[in-house]
Order: sequence, then structure tokens, then C-alpha cells
Amino acid sequence: MAKKVGAYAMADMSHIAGLVVGGVHESPVPTHDVVMTTTTKTLRGPRSAIILSKAEHAAKIDKAVFPGMQGGPLEHIIAAKAVCFKEAMTDEYKEYQKQIAKNAKTLAETLMAEGLRLVSG
Repeated sequence: MAKKVGAYAMADMSHIAGLVVGGVHESPVPTHDVVMTTTTKTLRGPRSAIILSKAEHAAKIDKAVFPGMQGGPLEHIIAAKAVCFKEAMTDEYKEYQKQIAKNAKTLAETLMAEGLRLVSG
């Protein structure tokens, strides 16, 4: 839809990034020009963020972010991200994300059984 009106499609997957990496939720990366996420929340990483983009947008994003919005590289955060990403590649991490989805489904079913109406999810 974005292309039809000359816009870029951007997704913020901060709350679902771990579920995406764990294979529980569909990735927005193939269908969006830019995807951003924090490395906290379901990714279980340090307080930081990442921006993923198609190659054609990378230079403009880099120029817009650094040095104006981003300071110098913080080596301890880079190392923490590396650990976070390595953990996200494990089978245990994928099982953890699957359990999150199961827990959410159980919670939703329980709430609906008590007569509550869910708005989304």
C-alpha cells in the first residue's frame, strides 16, 4: 500500500522482535522498507535499538542517525548485543518464545471464558 502512494513502509517490531526471531510471529522485514526494534523487551538484550533497512535506504538512515542522534560507539553495549543475538540463535530461546505465545493464548482464553472481550491479539 505504501508504494501506491509514494510512501515508505516502516514497522516498529520492538514488542514482537523476540517472537519474530523465535519463529512464532511473521517477520515484517521482507515486506517493509525499514524495520526498527529495541533490543530490550522480548529480545532480552541491553537498552539499545537496531534499524534494519533495504540497501537503498541504508546510507540515508546512517547519515540521519549518526552523529546527530547517536553518540559514539559504546563497546559494552555492542558486546551485550552480540550476546543477545547469540542467545537468540539457540533452541532454548526459540522454545522460550513459543512458551510466551502459549501463555498469552491461555491468558486470552481464560479472560474470554470469564466474559471479557479482547480488543486485539
